[in-house]
Amino acid sequence: MKNISRILISVFVLVKFAHTANASESIMVPQIEGEWWQVAGNPMDHKYATERQEPVDFAVWQAADGTWQL
Repeated sequence: MKNISRILISVFVLVKFAHTANASESIMVPQIEGEWWQVAGNPMDHKYATERQEPVDFAVWQAADGTWQL
């Protein structure tokens, strides 16, 4: 599950910053800050929980202050 989260975040970052640049523009290169950390877990606290379930509801958005939220 961690690999899926990493892939989703990596794809999002690459898509967000990928653009064609003029020769006079600098190209932004995304960089990871800090160590990887878990975004979502597998909650087992409801009556429909099974070991086969997987978290699939993720959201990534830019806050008003410019930071990225997960």
